[in-house]
Parts: sequence; structure tokens; C-alpha cells
Amino acid sequence: MKPIYPLFLFIIVALLSACSPHSASGVWKATQGNEYGISKLVVAFDGRAEFVTPKLDNANWHCFWSAVAEKTAELKCTPSTDTDTEETFKISINADGLAELSHKSKLIAVLMRVDENPVL
Repeated sequence: MKPIYPLFLFIIVALLSACSPHSASGVWKATQGNEYGISKLVVAFDGRAEFVTPKLDNANWHCFWSAVAEKTAELKCTPSTDTDTEETFKISINADGLAELSHKSKLIAVLMRVDENPVL
């Protein structure tokens, strides 16, 4: 009878690596002013995200995000001012560890991760 330890070890390693958070998850604060007025973006581990745009309809945006690459996530968001509308945003983590938030292929904010728990 052959030992099953290698198979068991492989399964454990695969399960543990699947549990690591995506690089876009976390709490992000704007590094400077931006045209949408976004000061904070929260990307929770459970697939939800949220931010406020005081300069664009003064709306709270409630989002569901999904990973599209190792350092990129797509956010499908609905504003509190029009729940029938859905907009797509993209967050990409650059080489410096900053998050670049884009809307309609336009960079709208650069954010840096802060040490906060991303709970919505």
C-alpha cells in the first residue's frame, strides 16, 4: 500500500493558497483629490465594495467585485441615487502598491492601502 502523504500535502497546500485574499481587497484612501471626490474605497473579502462620490451625484456606490487578474478586480456598482443603473469600475494595483481606480477606461483616483479591516 502506497502512502497517501504526498496527495494529502498537495490538497492542504492547494486549499491554503486558495484562501489568501486578493491584492485589491482592503481599505484604500485617496492619495490626493480627484474629480469624483472619492476619499475612501472599501473592498471587502466577501466580494463587496463601497465608496462615496460627493462630486458625482453625491452617491454611495454599492458594488460587487470579482478578480480579473492577479492584481486587478472589476467592480460592478450601483449608485444610491439610481438603483436601476449599474456602472463598471476597475481597480488595479501598480508596482508601487498603489491602487488605480478607473471608470470608463479613465483613471479617476489613486489610492493607498491603510491598516483597517475592510468590513462593510
